[in-house]
Amino acid sequence: MQKHTFRMYEKKDKAYSVLTISTERQVTVVCHGCLFERQLEEKLEEKLLVKFAKEDLIRSAFSLSERGKHKDAIKKYDKILKNDPEYIHAIYGKTSCLITLGKFSEARPYVDDLFHRYPDNHEVIEMKSVLERNLHLTCQTTD
Repeated sequence: MQKHTFRMYEKKDKAYSVLTISTERQVTVVCHGCLFERQLEEKLEEKLLVKFAKEDLIRSAFSLSERGKHKDAIKKYDKILKNDPEYIHAIYGKTSCLITLGKFSEARPYVDDLFHRYPDNHEVIEMKSVLERNLHLTCQTTD
């Protein structure tokens, strides 16, 4: 059985070395047996471009979050969720950032959604516990 690798090429045209004017993207497939690289059908290429762009955004958002730039990460997650509101990695990442920033009431619907989908997931259970504990503490301090 031959293995294949998909490659995404991205060519950016820049003006004044900082402003991207246009981006041209292309996906090809490389056969591991003969090392021949070829273009894909247009529909498959479009589908893979969307998938790869989303994966690139999610990696970027996770990286921002790990560096403590939660507000910037939330912007990336929102960009993903605008096009794919069911993308679980973006929902989880955004929720985690909201909780870290102390935006507990804003995080609540996302936690409820995650818990509804994955009631046995340890990370989701822990996230729900942290949220409820903090909401409880917030209610006590305002009383």
